[in-house]
Amino acid sequence: MAYSQIGHRVSDTDRKALQGEQSAVAQQISQAATQLEAVESQALMQMDAGKQTEALAMLDNEAYRSWQNYFTNAVRQFLAGQQDLAVSLRQDIRNEWRTLLIWFGGITIMTLLVCIGLLVVMTRQVLQPIARLEQAALALGRGDLEARVQVTSSDELGRLGVVFNKMAVVLNEQAMSSTERLRKITRDLGER
Repeated sequence: MAYSQIGHRVSDTDRKALQGEQSAVAQQISQAATQLEAVESQALMQMDAGKQTEALAMLDNEAYRSWQNYFTNAVRQFLAGQQDLAVSLRQDIRNEWRTLLIWFGGITIMTLLVCIGLLVVMTRQVLQPIARLEQAALALGRGDLEARVQVTSSDELGRLGVVFNKMAVVLNEQAMSSTERLRKITRDLGER
């Protein structure tokens, strides 16, 4: 087994991303991998020298098995820590999303309220002049030739109010002119 590959991989790559306890576990894995590789290297030298019995004895002794167990337990502890770290990160991400959604929801609600407020204000600005124009037209229709619209803007509704007032003046003048003609005719008829 290539203990050194696992040990170096854990120690070089993952230790940089880990903190505290996990970093210590990664160091333990690296240390155990180094010890196991040293024993295996000595055993290979014994085998190359033709000393298979001594090589097997080195790999079968209690110290070697102890380092193997130590290495296996350290890897298990490291993986459990990685799993805890992943669960913690997942929870952090969920919390961040939840916070982001709350902010986004709040901003959306505030934007909607501002839009509704603007809509109400703009609607009033349009409807109030129309209502005043309607009241003046009804008064003019009832015969109040002095009815006028108060013009407060220069937009389309303001210009409509000005035209309405001019129309009311013309109607008033025509009514007065008609009244004058009628009086003149009545006088002329009375004199005859």
